[in-house]
Amino acid sequence: MDNAGWHQSQPQRPVSVQVAGELFELEAGESLHTETAHKYSIAGFTALAAEAGWLVSHQWHDAESRFAVLMMQSTPD
Repeated sequence: MDNAGWHQSQPQRPVSVQVAGELFELEAGESLHTETAHKYSIAGFTALAAEAGWLVSHQWHDAESRFAVLMMQSTPD
């Protein structure tokens, strides 16, 4: 698998991270995927992700919406 442009990490033990006042917990062995893309607007990426079966569960962006972090959740099968 070509890993260019994204990173996958699997913690060896449970991990808790607090971001913007919200606690996120990963179990040992649970995957965390991150990617950086400079090609899409928030709306464009949200639509593209929806076509692939993902929903935006949270989003954070700067005041001008030039930079955003989107938390994705898979849609139920």
